[in-house]
Amino acid sequence: MLEIVKTEGKSLNDYIDIIGKEEIESIRKLALSLKGKKVVHINATSFGGGVAEILSALVPLMKDVGIEVEWQVIKASDDFFNVTKAIHNGLQGMDVPFTKEMKEVFLKNNQLNEKLFEGEYDFVVIHDPQPVAILNYRQEKKGKWIWRFHIDPTSAQEKIWKFIKQFIEKHDAAIFTLKEYVPLKP
Repeated sequence: MLEIVKTEGKSLNDYIDIIGKEEIESIRKLALSLKGKKVVHINATSFGGGVAEILSALVPLMKDVGIEVEWQVIKASDDFFNVTKAIHNGLQGMDVPFTKEMKEVFLKNNQLNEKLFEGEYDFVVIHDPQPVAILNYRQEKKGKWIWRFHIDPTSAQEKIWKFIKQFIEKHDAAIFTLKEYVPLKP
């Protein structure tokens, strides 16, 4: 089983002074159609990164509007995290090596995490490249799978982008931070 991350409670009402009561009500209204839906967010770490910071607030706020939500973290070897650091850097345009052995480490760890993934969800949100290939190993895809990318890949190394893209395309949707960040490369 993947590690479930516990989060502290938060309320949208805590943000009234920042965004206003009207925005809070708008968010609550938008969330009504998702009330009771089961959502899981999957990423690489529960602390120390931007995604962890986002999820530590987003998950409890989703709960506050009536969505059944969990946050799970993958398990992986040090080699895997070294490979995904290279992938991350390559997707941001750095010239990094990307070997057959690196691909094998990446795929082996994603396959392991697919075996550890349990439960049925209406929505599975995969964050960043580390767990993007979990879906590749699913025998049966249940629910909607969404890939969420948090960095700018507009100057990505082509060989790394092509490798990752094949797994992104298995998802039902992909979310990029900005429209301009959606790579147009084939």
